[in-house]
Formats: sequence, structure tokens, C-alpha cells
Amino acid sequence: MPRILIIEDNAASAAFMETVLRRSGYSTDICASGDVSGEFLQAHPYHLIITDLCVPGLSGFELVRELSERTSAPILIVSAYYEDSQQQAAAAAGAAHALSKPFTYWELLDSVSRLIKSPNNP
Repeated sequence: MPRILIIEDNAASAAFMETVLRRSGYSTDICASGDVSGEFLQAHPYHLIITDLCVPGLSGFELVRELSERTSAPILIVSAYYEDSQQQAAAAAGAAHALSKPFTYWELLDSVSRLIKSPNNP
């Protein structure tokens, strides 16, 4: 079963993503801070990391850059503050894809499925 790390400080958003993903057969862990995400990465191998850009501690593209240096798992950005003009910066930081909030159940599942099935995913 693919394991996904969700880095999200908004409890409702984290619960929504966790429910959608678990109902679809994924195993999930939730981390509410960019600062402690490294502890999760040391504890478990992940097939995908989903992160908001605005979380306490290390956040934004700096968080994405650090995550991409610590794991080969694809990184999916989910943020209310993400704009199409940031695509280049997101890719340079190591993000594989981004979803703007609010997104639907199906948009999340489609993105997750594509990223986990990607030939670049270990």
C-alpha cells in the first residue's frame, strides 16, 4: 500500500485529504509543521509527499527544496496561495505538481494517482 506524508497545519484540510486518500487505499501520515517533517521522513519511506506552502516553521519553496533533497518521492504542493506564475519556482524547488485550494476529491485523487504511478517514482 503506497504511503503518503501530508504536511498541512489546517486540521480540516488535513482530515479531508486523509479521508480521501485512505478511502482510496493509501496509507497516510499527517505532519502539521515543516520543521518536524524530517522526523517523518526518517521514520518511514514515502511514495508521495503532499505539502501546503504555508505551514509553521520551515515553509514555502524552502520546505519543498529541503524535502526534495531528503527524499526521491514526488512532491505535490497544495496551497490557497499558489499561482500559475509560480510553476517555474515550484519545479526548481523540486515539486512535481501543484493544486490550488480549494480542490475537489477527484482532482486530489487524479494528481496523487498520476504522481505515484510516475516512472520517476521509486
